[in-house]
Amino acid sequence: MSVTIDGDLAVTEATLGADVEVPTVDGPAVLSIPSGTQPGKVLRMRGKGVPHLRSDRRGDQLVVLNVEIPKKLK
Repeated sequence: MSVTIDGDLAVTEATLGADVEVPTVDGPAVLSIPSGTQPGKVLRMRGKGVPHLRSDRRGDQLVVLNVEIPKKLK
């Protein structure tokens, strides 16, 4: 089973890449954002999702990246 969350990124994080903290079932985890990431990109965190029923395996967590574009530039 997969878990999907939305992750908000600043334009600089999406452009240059960054390590960001995202919530998981077990608590916060670090996700590496590659440089040049486009809005709507989905990244998979393998084994960070919900545990499978009657098994020790875990599902994946999907992170949908939303790039926050400023409305007004100075």
